[in-house]
Formats: sequence, C-alpha cells, structure tokens
Amino acid sequence: MTSTYITEWTQGAIDIQDCYWYHGYDFTKHVPGIEPDYYLEDSLEHFLLPPDMTGRTFLDVGTASGYLSFTMEKRGAEVVSFDLSPEEAPDQIPYWNADDRSQYNEEHWAQLRRSYWYAHRHFDSRAKAVYGNILNMPEGLGTFDVAMIGSVLQHVRDPFLAIQQVDAHTKDTLIICEAHFPSKDPVIVFQAEPEASQPQFWTWWRMSSAFLVQAMKVLGYRDVVVTKPFDLDHVRCGFKVSSVTVKDRKG
Repeated sequence: MTSTYITEWTQGAIDIQDCYWYHGYDFTKHVPGIEPDYYLEDSLEHFLLPPDMTGRTFLDVGTASGYLSFTMEKRGAEVVSFDLSPEEAPDQIPYWNADDRSQYNEEHWAQLRRSYWYAHRHFDSRAKAVYGNILNMPEGLGTFDVAMIGSVLQHVRDPFLAIQQVDAHTKDTLIICEAHFPSKDPVIVFQAEPEASQPQFWTWWRMSSAFLVQAMKVLGYRDVVVTKPFDLDHVRCGFKVSSVTVKDRKG
C-alpha cells in the first residue's frame, strides 16, 4: 500500500449535522444538536506537545475530528493527519453472537471523516490526510519530526505492533496518549464484556504507563517522560477517561 495525500474534500458541501464530532471546537459549541465526545482545549498541557513547531513536521495518528492536527498546524507544523481508511474495517471485539456491524461502522467512520474535513475547511487548513491502517501503515508516508498516537492503541488488537509501525515513521519525538490502567507493572488489560447484554465493541485494552514506557524502551527510547494520570471528560456520555501520556526523543 502506498500513501495518497489528500489535501481537500472534493465531495461537495458538508452539513455540520451530518458529522460525528469526536473533538469539539468553539464553532460547535453553539450549534443545536451537536454534542462532541471531547473538548481538548483545557487538556492540551497533558499531551506534552511541543509549543513551537515552526519548520517541523507532525504526524497525527488517529486524527478523528482533527483537533490535534489543527492545533499543531497553528504552532507552525507541517501536518499529516492519519486515520482509518474507508477500505478498512475497524478492529472490533468479535463477540460470537454479535449482529453484523459493517453498515454501522461504515456510516460512523464516514461521519467522522466528514467532521475532520468540515474543520479543515473552517480553519482553511493546509494539513494533508492519509488513510490506512495503523497496523500496516502505507509505504511512502515518510518520516516526521514528531509523531503522536492519540487514544488509538486501546482500539486495536495489537498495540505493540501499532507503536512499532508509528515509530518507523518517527525521526525525533514520539508521543503516546492512552487510556490508563493503574498498575506499576507493564500490563495491558482486556476490556471485553462477553456477559453483557449490550457489550462495548471499540475498546480492547486499558494499559499501564509502565507498559507504554517498556514498549518505547524496546524500540530504543531511553528517557521516557510520563505524566501523572489525568481525566478526559467524555462530554456526550458523561464519564471520565483516566489517561496518561508518554514522550521521548530517539537516541
């Protein structure tokens, strides 16, 4: 698979109501019926993002509605936003008795992509989008000064392979923010709910910061910075997600 850089939405006008807003923006706050999952402006300090990206490149893996992409572009970065391809099925926990979710998944991800391109137009962004699969990232994507994996590892079958794939496209600094499991040991914990009447499909894992640090050290990072656990408010569903960020430079 080779990289195809997309610089603009070419499928006509986008209705703001026909989007899935994973990230909220100032322009979504006063639109009736819009209830994003997360507003990140008050949590940015926890993501350990460089304050000045002038002349540097940034890869935003798991861009969703694009909040981190557009934030880093405002800080001077040349941005590539990476997310799941329309041709790929999302990793979901394969409960034996689950109904076919392919139509739901297709509609959900189409709405999510539209939210990114709506915001892209709103900000007159020059960010480029690439679609693929984090477990098999496309050839020719290139390498980036800073790469960010934002709340993606919990949603894929093989979190370490995902880190390894992004690391291969990182020249200098890798940042990972993930849902946190409170343990001093390097563990990941399976989140399947096989006995639930309405199980969740999207979240495979919670992981300790020790796991993330250990994984990065396996790949050659030596002085990993770790934040204290912090809460991200899931606005639409009204719960908090305990999260942690790890960051290091190569070499």
